[in-house]
Amino acid sequence: MDGATLTLQERIFGQHDEILDCVFVGQSERHLAFAPNEPEIRILDMDTSTCDVVHGHRDTVLCLDRSSSADWLASGAKDHEARIWNLKFDGHGVSASCFAVLKGHTGSVSAIALPRKNTSGPPSFVITGSDDRTIKYWDMETGKTTTPFTPRSLYTQKAHDKDINAIDISSDDKIFATASQDRTIKLFNIDDGQVIGVLKGHKRGVFSAKFSATERVLASSSGDGTVKLWNLVDLTCLKVTIDCYFPY
Repeated sequence: MDGATLTLQERIFGQHDEILDCVFVGQSERHLAFAPNEPEIRILDMDTSTCDVVHGHRDTVLCLDRSSSADWLASGAKDHEARIWNLKFDGHGVSASCFAVLKGHTGSVSAIALPRKNTSGPPSFVITGSDDRTIKYWDMETGKTTTPFTPRSLYTQKAHDKDINAIDISSDDKIFATASQDRTIKLFNIDDGQVIGVLKGHKRGVFSAKFSATERVLASSSGDGTVKLWNLVDLTCLKVTIDCYFPY
């Protein structure tokens, strides 16, 4: 029909390429946000398989995290930027508005983490890691004059000798951990970014590190095919799972 206006009703993808990261979002956690090796982020409705697309990054999105309330999403990309998104859910899908753009890394933003305490509203801070081998703490509570705004980093620290693969924040928001290709996990004080511990023992790059929500332990996984459980009191390895190796 001449002059007809077409409106998008729903979007369904047949395939998503390589998935680089993913997190559940929404209060019911019935949506999955994931990075499909593209500059876009896709948000999949787990019930209907329909998919919404979030545009904004200029190069491949590498990492994602979500707030405890699950309605704020953080992303880091090869464009050297991180972005904070406010998610809105309704019967017609998911909309995402860019709340902040974090600029300052000189390499790809390969790891990102939001506060773990259950609070409403925007995150009060963000931690990012990059293949420039630094971590940054971003103050999200000052400087909001426009949306999206550009927050400032309160500190930048040289963290590792090789790329940073993952970041996690403890449940009390007092310390954070970084996992690196240099085979170590480092623990940092949130307030000043100073190193308070180094976990050594993996024989290849460490790809993930996660705090327990209830106990003083941390789990890590590595390219050496092991998962290790660490005691955060004396920084010793409590347990090693060694049957995870897949040759490559």
